[in-house]
Amino acid sequence: MKKWFFGILILLLFISGGLSYWNWSSEGGYATPLEAVHAFRSYKGTLIHEHDVDGGKVLFLHRGLQVDEWNFQAEYVKETRRGWIWGYGGGHSAAFGDHPPSERWSYQYFPSTKGTPYESPFPMLYGLMDSAHHTVSVHSHTTGENYRTAGLHVDQLGVKLWYFFLTEGDGQQFTLTFLSEKNEVMDTMYIDESKPANGGNVGKAFDRLN
Repeated sequence: MKKWFFGILILLLFISGGLSYWNWSSEGGYATPLEAVHAFRSYKGTLIHEHDVDGGKVLFLHRGLQVDEWNFQAEYVKETRRGWIWGYGGGHSAAFGDHPPSERWSYQYFPSTKGTPYESPFPMLYGLMDSAHHTVSVHSHTTGENYRTAGLHVDQLGVKLWYFFLTEGDGQQFTLTFLSEKNEVMDTMYIDESKPANGGNVGKAFDRLN
């Protein structure tokens, strides 16, 4: 009797474990990276650019709120055997208003997620800028290195998207310099992302954290 009961118990545990594994492997994955983001967020942004990284993609999206004001998102999605799943991301709203072209820019900093429940290819700096800007120079005050990244046109908005992937070794203190096509300095700003008050979002066109 005991052997019979034990055999039934093992069979039930096997079936239960099999069903749990089937649920885990079949739920949560989506057919495309964009579907994974839309499933996680309460709104649907318009994809403007995607960047391939190891194990997934970083998607850049926007939502038009009103004239000269947009919400920009950067979202990391991971490719798994279940499909695409959201990993980490966020966004900010930029309101240009009456700012002159030289001051029409924003930035957001994503820190490394190492040691957290989230998985991502960050740290990263990204933002948008007026079409009069050509490149962004990122100076690390930790290493002394200078990096440059060119802006990508977002045709339907008349602005440019810019982004740069960093390493943890680059630290969290940077100077951003916005340059024209003639390499003229249009604007510059020092940022210290080690200070909690910064919250990862600062910029002369920055409006609010989303």
